[in-house]
Amino acid sequence: MSNILIIKHGSLGDLIQANGAIHDIKNSFKTSKVLLLTSRAYLELMSECPYIDGVILDKRLPRWNLFYLNDLKKLLAKYNFSHVFDLQNSKRTKFYKRHIIKTPFWSCSETSLNKGEKLSDFNQDSVLNRLEKQLTKSNVNVEKTKNINLKWSIKDISRNLKQYTNGDFILVFPFCSKKHTQKKWPYFADLIIKIKQIYKNTAIFCELNKYKTNFFHTRYRGQPGLGLRMVIYGICMGFKDIYVIGLDGRSKVETNGNLLHAFDGSKDIPNWYKKFGDDFQERQFIIFWDYIQELKQKYDFNIFNLGEGTEHNVLSRLFKDSYPLPENIREALDNEE
Repeated sequence: MSNILIIKHGSLGDLIQANGAIHDIKNSFKTSKVLLLTSRAYLELMSECPYIDGVILDKRLPRWNLFYLNDLKKLLAKYNFSHVFDLQNSKRTKFYKRHIIKTPFWSCSETSLNKGEKLSDFNQDSVLNRLEKQLTKSNVNVEKTKNINLKWSIKDISRNLKQYTNGDFILVFPFCSKKHTQKKWPYFADLIIKIKQIYKNTAIFCELNKYKTNFFHTRYRGQPGLGLRMVIYGICMGFKDIYVIGLDGRSKVETNGNLLHAFDGSKDIPNWYKKFGDDFQERQFIIFWDYIQELKQKYDFNIFNLGEGTEHNVLSRLFKDSYPLPENIREALDNEE
C-alpha cells in the first residue's frame, strides 16, 4: 500500500473549500493511505474527515528552527510518500518541496500551468477552479471538487442549545483571518439588529468559540477610553435604559501642578492628553455625542448619567439637556449620600 500526502494548513474557509478536492484524491487512490498535513487549529476537525486516513500535525514553527524542521523531515520520510498534493501552495510548502519532503510526484500550482501560462494569471482564478485544474493536471478524476459535502462534520449540539434557547436559533459567524482585515464585512452589527427585528423569538448566536454567544463591534474608537464604547455597545444591543456611573475625564484646573483624573487622582495623564490637551478631549466627546445622535435615529434608548452634576463628570454638559436625570433617580442618589 502506497502513502499519499495532502498538504493543507488552513485556514478554516480554505480547508472547507478544499474538502471536495480531498474527496476526489481519496477516490483516485482508494487502495492507498491518504494523510493530511495540517495546522493544530484544524487537527480535531479533520481527524473526523472520512476522506483521509490520518492527520499529521505541522506546528509551522519558523524556518530558522532547524531542530523542528529536521524532526518534521524525519517524521515524513517514514511514510515514503509516492504522491504529494500541495493544496496550500505557499512559500512554506515550496520550501518543504525543496528541503523537507522527497517524493517522485509533487502536485502544486506550478505543475498545473498550461504552456505559456503565468502563475500570476493562474492565481487570479477562483479557489475551486484552481483546485479543479490542479487535480486534472495530476490525473485525478474530478467529481467532488466543486460538489462539497460536509455532512460528516455535523455535530449534535442539542445539549449546548438547551443552555441558551428552547426554540429556533440563528448562527452568525462574522470573522476572518487577522492577517486579512480587508475581508471583514463592516455591517454585521446592523445585520444582527435586522435579524432580531424579523425573528423576534429566535435566539441569535455569534460563534466566537464553542461556548461564546455574543459578538459586537462598536464601529467607534476614541482616546477617552472603553466607557464610551460600552455605552454604544448597550445601545446597539437593544437595551432601552442605559445607566452610566461616569466616564474618564480630567479637571481643567490644576491641583498641585497636576490635572487630576476625574476618578483616580493618582492616575498618570495619558500621552495623548499631554500632547493635545483639553481641546482634544473635548473634540473626542463631541465626536462621541454626534455618533450617539446618529444612533438615536435607529434605536429607542435612554441614557441615565448617574454622575450628572458632580465635579469633573464629563457627560453632564452633553447629556443633561437631551437625557436629563429623572427626579426619582436623583432623589434616590441623594438619599444614598
